[in-house]
Amino acid sequence: MKIRDDYHKFGAILDLIQQLCKPMSGMTYEEIISFMGCSRKTAERTIKFLGERFDDALVVSHDIQNPKVLRFRLELPDNLPPEYISATDMTALNMAIKKIKNDDIKTDLECLEYKLNRILQEKKSVRELNDIEAMILSRTNTMVPYPRIKTDLETMQILQHAVMTNTKVNVKYTQKDNTCDKRILCPLGFLYGRTNNYLVAYKDGDNKIIRTYILDKLSDITQTNERFNPGKFDINKYALESFGAYHSENGPYDVEWLADASVADAIERYTFHPTQKFIKNSDGSVVIKMRADGFEEMSWYLFQWGGKIKPIAPVELVNTYNNAIKKCTSTRTDGLPPINLENATKIILGTFPGEQSRKTGQYYANTRNSFWSLLGKQDSETPKQCLERLGIGLWDVIESCEISGSADKNIKNPYFNTLSKLPGKAEIYFNGKKAYKFFLDAAKEQRIDVKNIKEQNILPSSSPANNSKTKKDEWKKLLNLP
Repeated sequence: MKIRDDYHKFGAILDLIQQLCKPMSGMTYEEIISFMGCSRKTAERTIKFLGERFDDALVVSHDIQNPKVLRFRLELPDNLPPEYISATDMTALNMAIKKIKNDDIKTDLECLEYKLNRILQEKKSVRELNDIEAMILSRTNTMVPYPRIKTDLETMQILQHAVMTNTKVNVKYTQKDNTCDKRILCPLGFLYGRTNNYLVAYKDGDNKIIRTYILDKLSDITQTNERFNPGKFDINKYALESFGAYHSENGPYDVEWLADASVADAIERYTFHPTQKFIKNSDGSVVIKMRADGFEEMSWYLFQWGGKIKPIAPVELVNTYNNAIKKCTSTRTDGLPPINLENATKIILGTFPGEQSRKTGQYYANTRNSFWSLLGKQDSETPKQCLERLGIGLWDVIESCEISGSADKNIKNPYFNTLSKLPGKAEIYFNGKKAYKFFLDAAKEQRIDVKNIKEQNILPSSSPANNSKTKKDEWKKLLNLP
């Protein structure tokens, strides 16, 4: 049918216009022929048609590697009428699609509707995010004086061409442990950050997981002759999912920060993320919500606020932030890993290891502490064997802190362990009231439900400072020890 053929041609030209408008180096006749699946004559007629319709917007240049080859690119002005294709136009198209009974034509029109919506969304996204900055940089005597990552020009030319032509590339990628492996990647675009610049791509044969690859970790890049289908990937939408440039496999996340009342006015000046929402609390503090990824970049940014803005959700972000703080705070001391949590029916939580325990790497290593004698540890047993025999797990509430000596009163600026790691089937007990108090603080910070936690499960502290003569009987009764 002629109508159907016309829509196919119109859709192909729209796709080509999108490609020619990308901020790349343009397309050659051969690349247009491959992209549209047409003849050389059709490609030449299409370029002539676009040149007539867009006047001076069609830029013709010579290929860098082969000056005899021409490249074509569309540089459409930023001041096109914002409602050139209006909401009314799109509504009319949608209503027409609903009335058409021919399935083939209906499918073609639905594809056309999708393409038009995508063009409008991309232009809206780019305009909202970049217009002011781009205008200032291009029209005034302005520079952006922050350190930038060096990018190899030859590498970028190969990758840009691969992105533009949807062509697979062979690469070597250097991992964090400095090991290299060879990969075939399907490149989709680029993300530029403050700490790293990334290639957005997926591995050949695995288009369900899109990853970011640090550009300067890529080497031995060669372009293949094999094409891939990028599907409905949208670099603008993908970029908006992250706080910086990095994406994890499980993101984006529902993120929450808590801004102190002292910076409530200052944060009004900032757009932290396009999805941000500010919620003012009665005490003057502000909760900042957003849907984003990139916890490490986010943590290092929050660190610049000197503790005036802290993450409160999700727990993975809180942990990343705490680890970033620890890297910069040499006075902090780490606790010990848990023992026998996975097999325990009861778990005893303490506050933080004492000085002797920190030195030896063993819980309750101070011989004056009665913990192991209260449990009835046998001389032939190791601490772990004792816990396994009794079905008891052991951990502390605090992951790291500033402390001198062993007394709980000396604990400052505690960072808590992730309470969600505690197995739900086990009964929770506390080695002293202080451990219970810290647990409630941690639960509040991590938004953990504590309704099943029993205050009567507070054991008398095994510390040598507690001289109670009944604590052995109380431990035996509460823990149902043999």
